[in-house]
Amino acid sequence: MARARSTKSKKKLRAAPEHDSMAVTRAAPAVVVDDLAETREGHVSSLVSLLDAGEKVISERGFARASIEDVAHRAGVSIDVFHAHFAGKGALLRALNDRFVDQMIAAVDSSTRTGSWSSSRARDVVEIAVRTIVDVVDERQGLVRAFLAHGATDRALVTGLRKIGTHMTERLVNVLGGCKDAKSSPASARTVGFSLLLSVALAHHCILVGEEWAGVGLTRDELTEELTTAISGYLAARRPS
Repeated sequence: MARARSTKSKKKLRAAPEHDSMAVTRAAPAVVVDDLAETREGHVSSLVSLLDAGEKVISERGFARASIEDVAHRAGVSIDVFHAHFAGKGALLRALNDRFVDQMIAAVDSSTRTGSWSSSRARDVVEIAVRTIVDVVDERQGLVRAFLAHGATDRALVTGLRKIGTHMTERLVNVLGGCKDAKSSPASARTVGFSLLLSVALAHHCILVGEEWAGVGLTRDELTEELTTAISGYLAARRPS
């Protein structure tokens, strides 16, 4: 006769493993979990490890040369565990895109909190926006390059990047309207959107083509300064009188 199962779930203390993902996620404190929760926790832990490893491998080798074996080995899991999360490399890249979008939106929300820029100049806001774009594209250029290269055949990647631009435009329109030097007629969404597009295009150009294309080398700080000056002038010129 089979032994009757206990009606009490086995419980034990277990702390979630720490991981660093642009400081967006944080390690959970020690909590009491049951066996099922432990299984879910392990699933989430392996997923985060695979995403972190995937971004590193793609950044180092490029998406075309990155292999499932490389990513699984870097994450410290088996290939079967990789396939438990992703059907293949394309699915991994889409998951990385989703995480990138969430991280960017969280960063934009944090830096554009209501009232946080009320005593600032519009140029200060523009500089922060430009610097954020340039820094992210430069520091995570391997991942951004993969998004751009495969966006033509996987529209989900483009949709994710478009979501960032739309959200950033909406937030910046509100912030610029609250600056101390804002005029009675604030910048339109079209004008702000074009300004962001200009910043993103130049940042992408620098990682895809190189900053020497025009024979003028620009450091990250110099590119930020030039873009801030150009966009600030453009916004002022386009503001309705």
